[in-house]
Amino acid sequence: MLRRAAHYPGLYIDGSIAGAGVAFTVDTGATHTILSSRVYDQIPERQRPKLIPGGSCPSAADGRRLDHWGSAVFELCLGKLCLRKKVAVADIADDVLLGADVLVYGPHGPADLILSEGLVQLQGISIPVRQVNAAPGTLRVRRQTTMWCLEWQRWSLTPM
Repeated sequence: MLRRAAHYPGLYIDGSIAGAGVAFTVDTGATHTILSSRVYDQIPERQRPKLIPGGSCPSAADGRRLDHWGSAVFELCLGKLCLRKKVAVADIADDVLLGADVLVYGPHGPADLILSEGLVQLQGISIPVRQVNAAPGTLRVRRQTTMWCLEWQRWSLTPM
């Protein structure tokens, strides 16, 4: 858990939560937004919302239960957009997983990912998004037990 997730392949939005600078990992597969307990501990105590224990215990993508500390309402600033949102705090490697509760099911409808321009449109505001790639032009997708490689330049699907 000591990795800085923003250096690994993925999509990231630079911003802050409760005044602490973070890299939000864009994760539409996460149903809820989750803050790292490491980042929570770094928030000055006078700015740190008190956690409410209980609620649903978040799970990792592999189904493993995460060590859940509780939830609280935080101010999330994504670029120029700031919003207040209930966020779970758990032991995760990323600073913050930005989940579907913000990206898909927000009060203003789903966000638009415009990756060709490096933007996320959320609530009518353009937010810069950083793309960190494993290898230029290649995206690996797991399909059940078969591994496939989608080559972006040729737009062909070839087995690995």
